[in-house]
Amino acid sequence: MNIFKINLLVILLISTRLTILSQDNLGIKIGLGISSITKSYTDVNDSMEIKSTFSKNNNPAFSNNFGMSYLVQISEKSLIGFEFLINTTRDRRRVTYDESYSNGNNISHTNYLEKKNITYFRVPLYYGYKIQKISINAGINAMFALRSKGRAKGESISNGEISVIDRKEKKLKIYGYDFGPSIGLTYYFSEEFNFELIYYFGLKNLPLLISVEKWKNRQLLFGISYNLM
Repeated sequence: MNIFKINLLVILLISTRLTILSQDNLGIKIGLGISSITKSYTDVNDSMEIKSTFSKNNNPAFSNNFGMSYLVQISEKSLIGFEFLINTTRDRRRVTYDESYSNGNNISHTNYLEKKNITYFRVPLYYGYKIQKISINAGINAMFALRSKGRAKGESISNGEISVIDRKEKKLKIYGYDFGPSIGLTYYFSEEFNFELIYYFGLKNLPLLISVEKWKNRQLLFGISYNLM
């Protein structure tokens, strides 16, 4: 579904709700932060003649989201919030892979930088407990992939020959959804502006076809919200 159609639908739904509960707060928000797709691997090389070493260095990458927020004040200190966001998760990983015979002679050396980019339609639902101007929030998130892409760039050396690595993926082989809990803090600077810090912990193993890898979505975001009413 087109992103603009989703946002239009969200606006219409929330506007209808506001006619019933005028005391609720509708806002717009933007968030910036870092993200990473954490990975774990299963070693499948059981050969006694060939030894392999594999190293990876995850480098958190820039992440962002934007959209609309909706808060329902259920008591003086308690609130329920849900949001409709366009969220981008990015990941950077440096990979080094070496193969050698058991006598120490080198077979190959591979080194490349891998980047991934996934855009989600994200729907957080959370409970907040307010203490003066700060609320402590905890909730659950549903995320639906809108698009994805990836690229690996580097080189491989085998038997003295250098091969250039430049693999592009227009669409990653991942499941079309993710889910998981989030925790955070919100500081109510004024009636119009809020500042928040959120950590998201994805539970879904994202790859469709890769059995030796497990990918999990992680995000740390700093956000600013502006209350429209």
